Amino acid sequence: MLEVESGVSRDYCAFMTSGFDCTPRNRSKAIGQFLTPKQVYDAMIGDIMQNFDLRQDSVINVIDPFCGDGRLIAAFLTVLATANNHPKEVVVTAWDIDEAIINAATETICEAATDAPFEVVVNTQVMDAFDCDQALYGSFDICVTNPPWSSTKSLKANAFATKDEYEAYQTLTNAYGRLLTERYPEVKGGKSFGAGALNLSRFGLALALRLVKESGICGIVMPSSLAADTSSAVLRRSMLDHFSLRSLHYYPAELKLFAGADQAAIYLVLDANRNDKPGRVVSHLKSKTVDYALDDHFWNYSLTNGWIIPVGYKEEEIRLIEKLSLMPTLGSCGDITLGREVDETRISERLCDRSPYRFVKGFMVTCYRLSDNEKWYYDDSKSPIPPSAMSEKVVWRDVSRVSQKKRVKATLLSSGHVAGNSLGVATCTDPKKLRALLGVLNSSVFEFMARTVLTTNHVSSGMLKRVPYPNLSDDLLEKMSVVVDEILADPSDSSMLALIDDLVAEAYDLSPDELGVAQEAVNPDGQLVMEL
Repeated sequence: MLEVESGVSRDYCAFMTSGFDCTPRNRSKAIGQFLTPKQVYDAMIGDIMQNFDLRQDSVINVIDPFCGDGRLIAAFLTVLATANNHPKEVVVTAWDIDEAIINAATETICEAATDAPFEVVVNTQVMDAFDCDQALYGSFDICVTNPPWSSTKSLKANAFATKDEYEAYQTLTNAYGRLLTERYPEVKGGKSFGAGALNLSRFGLALALRLVKESGICGIVMPSSLAADTSSAVLRRSMLDHFSLRSLHYYPAELKLFAGADQAAIYLVLDANRNDKPGRVVSHLKSKTVDYALDDHFWNYSLTNGWIIPVGYKEEEIRLIEKLSLMPTLGSCGDITLGREVDETRISERLCDRSPYRFVKGFMVTCYRLSDNEKWYYDDSKSPIPPSAMSEKVVWRDVSRVSQKKRVKATLLSSGHVAGNSLGVATCTDPKKLRALLGVLNSSVFEFMARTVLTTNHVSSGMLKRVPYPNLSDDLLEKMSVVVDEILADPSDSSMLALIDDLVAEAYDLSPDELGVAQEAVNPDGQLVMEL
């Protein structure tokens, strides 16, 4: 079995480094190589040093299993050289699948070791870290790394010279995926790229945690989605069951720290010495830095919400999240159904010049509005009309970037509208509840809570089902439905927009100060954001 696994690993890695149209973009995408910015690794190594028990004349074993150009190990050695206590010796292990970059890493690490006031032994090797000798598990005092940010099927057919090469790539990635899932069963739910593709960064985290000693510490750079997405829930639990989270730092995509990648990132410092020392989550936003403590209240909240670790929040916002998370969720509302209507693949073949059914796509929808600039019609003679098109429904845009000011944008469609799958669809037989739902979806409070679970550029019904949703009294239903109808008639009426926000806050049992916290978090300029 081991011989077969090694062969799969060897063939896969050889293909990833040479078996396709090797433009810089394709190469980086294939092996998931996004080198860590100095701002990030300086802070991470500082946190590692604060939490590592450095003893005079000790021997420290440090590893970077995905070393890239060696910058993380080199920075660690540089910081360690300035510490008050010095080890007797540091044994460095560094791996990468790319021979050219491992040569650069060796040079970088050796240069950093030249003037160190301790002995440095450097062991670098071209190899697949995921297929390392399992006898090395638990061997290292410190693991500092940035695993590959790609999937096992990151390349499309146009990256290959021939169809045969692309098919060979597909065969190899399928075999390699089986190797990974067998060796790292804790990365369950890891399929998030479609068509069986596996997120390699999650497997990188699993390996990094296995490599450190029971008294060891791990610093790792990851895509920010790890902190809260449902696909990482099992891995997060495994991580937090065995390690204390000393710090998590968040860097939003708008900072553009990673050259060539519009990617939000985090780093985590995880300590195998489990004790009551509290950690912190720090978010480096474009205009400010905010943080909060990982106290007992937080962990009670996290435990009951899939071990999520919200990023981008300050202390009072986390307290509000903890309060709201005790409420029922939208998914528990039995009389509200969330889903989609029709697939937009080759949709032009199902459209016509005129029919009783108007076809609507996501870009046509903003808060309480449907654009009239484009009018497309669905041909019911070519494809059946979904039953939900025969009645009123609430729809919201599926595509919404993490960096956008307003993530949830919804409106009400009358009967006779067919929604493409770039829209989510909510139906309810009670028209008042449907309008109240629309008011809640577009509110500051719902937006505030939705952001805790929206970790990708999509607003799926599965994500919205996890958001707290209030039980509405008959009196509030009546008031909210009336106000929503007023807004639908005039979406620019700021007094009605403010009123629906107040009514939603009442439904969530929030004080004016708590509503203010939510509004300030999602609308820092003090204005209700309804459009982009």
